[in-house]
Amino acid sequence: MRKLNGLLITLGVLAISSLSVAGTYQSLTADCDGFPQLPVVSISGTCLGLVAQRDQQPLLKMPRSLLQTTDNKLLIVDMGGWSPGRGQLLMLDYSAPNKTARVLLSQLNLPHKILMGPNNKIYISEANRIRRFEWKDGSLTSIQTVIDGLPYHADYLHPLKNFIFDLQGNLLVNIGSSSDRCEKKVPLADCKSGVEAAIRRYAYNRETDSFSQNYEIIARGLRNSMALAVHSSGTVLQAENSMDFPDANEPYEELNVIEGNGFYGWPVCYNKDVALDGKPCREANYRAPWTVLPPHVAPLDMLYYQHKKLPQLTNKLLVSWH
Repeated sequence: MRKLNGLLITLGVLAISSLSVAGTYQSLTADCDGFPQLPVVSISGTCLGLVAQRDQQPLLKMPRSLLQTTDNKLLIVDMGGWSPGRGQLLMLDYSAPNKTARVLLSQLNLPHKILMGPNNKIYISEANRIRRFEWKDGSLTSIQTVIDGLPYHADYLHPLKNFIFDLQGNLLVNIGSSSDRCEKKVPLADCKSGVEAAIRRYAYNRETDSFSQNYEIIARGLRNSMALAVHSSGTVLQAENSMDFPDANEPYEELNVIEGNGFYGWPVCYNKDVALDGKPCREANYRAPWTVLPPHVAPLDMLYYQHKKLPQLTNKLLVSWH
């Protein structure tokens, strides 16, 4: 446990009442809040319950994220695979005896994230766009595109678009790198300047409930920001999926504090202040990570826990690893 600007931070993997899908999971005889308990260790007073077996729910192919609605349904973003046009948005009524999944949207382009945004509208990302809709009486309505034309092409290495909202409602969007080390016909200057491998901020207008299409780059040199979080103080954090060195012990993943349009290293620096030639990083406006994480753990999401159900986790940062 460490302190970051006076905030207690806990790094690790936590799974509580989450959707579990694989070929077949073997559950215990014990009950976990109405679901079969899985043999997975979790913190004292909690357990992991099996919501649905994949072989019983053929619609579930490659779930990426989910959202619990106000009427206690699960909205599930299923990528369907790594080919475009196979993604779906599903609704699972986990209180029903047969726990039937229903398709709400189909033919999505590599969807990844679903999140509640301003005015209780629900946002969903695809490789090339972000859309939103309203959830009423068990169905989605008023679907519209809010951001379009996000960087994507057929062989883009990191096409998935993670996003979060800051305290002002602005939309922060991950633009992953198109390659591992800027080696695929992309000028090095473009890689370092934020054309890719960056975090964009789209300003939110509360009066019109809309987002400016003229984005601002708030961080550069981030290979793939699949884990983003905003603290109640406004501090933005990012957990980095670093370069793919063949060495199992290098490079470390990173936890970064995002501030001042800094350059965070990719593709010329890694770990804490190390350039590819082994010397200190000489890039202008370079921001070393606040701390490093174990190599190749691939952080995929994180959040500050602000609820009361698990008081031992309140105000802690939870980070999931691949």
